[in-house]
Amino acid sequence: MKKGYTLVELLTVVGIMAILFTISTASFGYLHVQGRFDYVTSEIKDAIYTAKAQTLNGNQKSVYFESGRLVLFEGDTFDPEDLDNLETAIPDDMIISFINLPSSSIVFSPSTGYPSNYLEPYNITLSDKKSSVNRVFSVNKIGIVEVQ
Repeated sequence: MKKGYTLVELLTVVGIMAILFTISTASFGYLHVQGRFDYVTSEIKDAIYTAKAQTLNGNQKSVYFESGRLVLFEGDTFDPEDLDNLETAIPDDMIISFINLPSSSIVFSPSTGYPSNYLEPYNITLSDKKSSVNRVFSVNKIGIVEVQ
């Protein structure tokens, strides 16, 4: 009796391995996209909380939003020419698709740290262009950011 595997057995094993590889590759790709989305989410929250903290510490900072970037700027009026602006670019596969803020900016009151001229709700929506996944950032009247 000869020992070994038949061609059918080998092809079956290779086929199963190919299917498992395809499934795992798709899962890791999703995790990569999700990780990048989480990173940009934390960058947006950090910019808002940095502006609030700096303002409460006597250095008026605000955050300006556009579809492809956000800018941490000094004062309460955005000047695109100011060299002190700290710009954070949104990756090309994502977009800030909805901005419901006065002058596209969140400006904090130096005395309370609350958003100035607050009109409910303050919302910003981050969208992933490929997967059409959205994250909505809501800033409440006391300056707390909630992500949905």
